[in-house]
Amino acid sequence: MPPAAIVATCADCVFGIDVHPVAVALARVTWLLALGELVQDRPPTLNVPVYMGDSMQWSLRPLGASAEVLVDVPPNDPPLRIPAGLASDLGLFERALDELNRGLDTLAEPEAVRDAIARAGATAEDAAMLGRTFAQLKQLYLDGRNHIWTFILRNLLRPVWLSHPEHRADVLVGNPPWIVYRHLSAEMKDRLREALQTYGLWAGGSLATQQDMCALFWARGAERYLSEGGTLALVLPYAALNAPVFAAMRDGSMQRVKVAITGGWGLERGVADLRGAIGQQHDEHLRPLRRARPRLAAADGVRSLGGRASAT
Repeated sequence: MPPAAIVATCADCVFGIDVHPVAVALARVTWLLALGELVQDRPPTLNVPVYMGDSMQWSLRPLGASAEVLVDVPPNDPPLRIPAGLASDLGLFERALDELNRGLDTLAEPEAVRDAIARAGATAEDAAMLGRTFAQLKQLYLDGRNHIWTFILRNLLRPVWLSHPEHRADVLVGNPPWIVYRHLSAEMKDRLREALQTYGLWAGGSLATQQDMCALFWARGAERYLSEGGTLALVLPYAALNAPVFAAMRDGSMQRVKVAITGGWGLERGVADLRGAIGQQHDEHLRPLRRARPRLAAADGVRSLGGRASAT
């Protein structure tokens, strides 16, 4: 494959997400360094597809039959509202952002921006919501509260685009946070408990304080970012191999998405095969990958426990 084609393929197929801006900056540099001398054959404009975003999509809130993405505006302003359907169409979303930016540059009226977004291809309902969002953006700008909100929207909504069925990855690698329930704030305890319950991963009782955020990354990563039959590889604590609190990850009882563990490796002293230490699990029937060209999404790191995902 010609060098320019390799660079183009990486830009099209190797994505990354992290919620921390410094981690994003480092990952973008690493992405370029991994290409080595091939980067000399890059096109005139090269977009490094590593984005700042909330891979857990905590801000995605149901709205009737569709959904919306809510972006918090500190300290206590109403959130900015973006239709999730529009956010999942990258081309349309970029055109809508262009209209928002043009409107801010000219201090246009919200109705004019709404109509321009509709002409760009958005539905009337989505255009109306973005018109109201523009009114908030304009007021923030007039109040001197910076002009970077469209940049924030672009980055925070990338995970919505990556979770669209047509854009999901064949391989997902990550190093999720290991944060046990007892160390979370009261608000995050409620959110983690509710999220784990939806996947059947909440053990509760005497095990409640041992519930770990990394289990949610395992489940939500497989459900929202992997194509059927895709491979998931995450750095997890050794407790994930046999502790009762992680039993549903291993025994096939996890709900909404099925992941069959296919391997485990210890990385402290070289590479040690840990498959014999993994607790009981039920193998799932896995269908083959559906893509001719694999897409790789990296969410916060590399691997130590791997599995394959299939739909429930």
